[in-house]
Amino acid sequence: MKNIIGIDVSKDRFDVYCKTTKEYTSYSSDASDIDKLAEYCQKQEPELVVMEATGGYEFKMASVLMAKGLPVSIVNPGRVKEFAKSLGILAKTDKICARKISLFAEAVKPRQNSQIDEQRREIKELTVRREQLVKMRTAEKNRLDKAFEKTTLNSIKSTIDFLERQINDLDKTISELIEKVPRLKKKTEILTSIPGVGEKTASMLVAAMPELGTLNRRQIAMLVGVAPINRDSGKMRGKRATGGGRKGVRDKLFMPALTIVRFNPALKCFYERLVEKGKPKKVALTATMRKLVCIMNTMLQNETFWQNKLLRGEAGFGAEPQEKSI
Repeated sequence: MKNIIGIDVSKDRFDVYCKTTKEYTSYSSDASDIDKLAEYCQKQEPELVVMEATGGYEFKMASVLMAKGLPVSIVNPGRVKEFAKSLGILAKTDKICARKISLFAEAVKPRQNSQIDEQRREIKELTVRREQLVKMRTAEKNRLDKAFEKTTLNSIKSTIDFLERQINDLDKTISELIEKVPRLKKKTEILTSIPGVGEKTASMLVAAMPELGTLNRRQIAMLVGVAPINRDSGKMRGKRATGGGRKGVRDKLFMPALTIVRFNPALKCFYERLVEKGKPKKVALTATMRKLVCIMNTMLQNETFWQNKLLRGEAGFGAEPQEKSI
């Protein structure tokens, strides 16, 4: 890759570096300037436009660029930072960061992101908002036991009731949005056919993991961050550990995994066999999460619903999977 555009994203502006022309430009985050940025990128005819994930500031611009037919890749800022350190680039300005991103893309060749459609973006935003409200509700419930004054108790209870209504409204809105998009509706139906996977978990996955059903089992496990990573050097054989990937997705899969190892006969058997072999329960649960993600990936690839016959281990997953498939 030679013709690459690196974009440093901030709240109020976008700093752009074109590797071919070695030109720096800057645009505000206003809608009119984003259109100008898209026109500039189209004139350069880049092989890839690369930007860092910044918690949401990049989505609007990335959506516009993708709609114009430009290849866009949103990369992990931590990887760019470590790459720049390896080159001895320690200084940090917006222009330097834009150049760092283009150098990273040239060396690493990150994968192009799939199109960010409005429906999925809206569902993802509502799912994130729901999670924020759940955390607020939990905080208020924790305060309830420590309050003694009647006025304080009434205030906390009113806040909890308000948050409950907000959460229920969001659940209804998310369900309605999914119903309107046949592709997302089909994905949700397939995922909820797995015993122990509910609508909330399925909605989160279709919004936050569009790659589910498009990658192989190793890639999807790494993307979620549930694949064991080697820690070996010379004669030392370190302890394998999971990590990296999409922490938000991994965190939200933890509680469903606890339910699944109790009520899903297939994965319950898998989990219990690992525990019987001496694996710590948390390690066995993480392995079960990986198994679950791989099952979901396969089901979406084949557009297959959960079937009882799969309990015999057909299609690579079922009630009694072989340990080598962890």
